Amino acid sequence: MVSPLFCREFVCTGHVMETASLGGVTVAGNGGIYSTAKFGVVALMECLREDLADENIGATVLCPSAVNTNIHEHSDMRPERYWGHSSGLAPTDAGLDPEMLQGMLASFGSDPSEVGRQVLHAIRHDEPYVFTERMAKGLIELWREALLALIPDEEPDLERLAADRAMRRALTELLG
Repeated sequence: MVSPLFCREFVCTGHVMETASLGGVTVAGNGGIYSTAKFGVVALMECLREDLADENIGATVLCPSAVNTNIHEHSDMRPERYWGHSSGLAPTDAGLDPEMLQGMLASFGSDPSEVGRQVLHAIRHDEPYVFTERMAKGLIELWREALLALIPDEEPDLERLAADRAMRRALTELLG
């Protein structure tokens, strides 16, 4: 969705808003295919945010967790021509009761109207992300700590770092 809005202290000529998922910044369980797609949406929006900044076009990505919607009925909404091409991840295939899922979303899911208000606020203030729950903070902190623990303790090779940055600038100019 692109629309004219006020962003930061300047007038945006537009804003791009896309929905990923909390699964776009963390991997949960066996959601490899799902998270791969959602990580891609997050990466796309970060790239758009940077690429469109000079044009005064903002970009925001929504990374919701549970929202009280009818997502549990997704297989019923699939066009008939795709019924035979299930990913195998339908709630009923996993032994989950759709009524139980609906009850969980009703009890613990964010209110869709509140999520809409969060999205509108983020667009108006040109915020890069919208998270619907505080739970996201803990998951992202755990992921960050795990990544940082894997980085070697040695001092960075500053010459190599400078060469890498120069190569990235050259590629950006070449492709820009």
